[in-house]
Amino acid sequence: MITREHLPPEEWRSNDALMPQAILAIGDVMGWKGLKAVSRQAGLAGLERYVDKLPSNDLELEVKTTDEGFALTDYTCNVCACRQAERPVCHLYVGSIKEAVKWATAQDYLVEGVECRAMGADACRFMVQIE
Repeated sequence: MITREHLPPEEWRSNDALMPQAILAIGDVMGWKGLKAVSRQAGLAGLERYVDKLPSNDLELEVKTTDEGFALTDYTCNVCACRQAERPVCHLYVGSIKEAVKWATAQDYLVEGVECRAMGADACRFMVQIE
C-alpha cells in the first residue's frame, strides 16, 4: 500500500480534468455564493478553495500491466478528495473505469479500488482483471 501521513484537505493536491467542469456546472446551477455556502456547510473546505480559483486539469495517471490485467494509479483523484475513510471510496471512478474498458475491449473486467487518498494513501489505485 502507498502510505503517507494524512494531510489536511487544504494541503491535498487536487488536479483533475473533471473538477473544473464540475465546479463550473454546479456554480451555474447554484450560483457562486451558494456553492461556497453549501461546501462550507458540508465541511468541504477543500472544495471551497477552488470556487474562486479553479484547479488545473492536468491528470497524473500511471498504468502498469500485471499478471491478472493492469493497475491504474491516479495521483490526482478528486472523487475522494477532502474525505477520510477506512476503505476505498472511489466508487464512481471504479464504475467509469469498468465501463470504459468494456467499451474499448468488448469484454467485462473486474475493477476494484485497492488504495485510496481518503485512506491516507498518496494515490488511488485500481486493479483491473479480466473476468
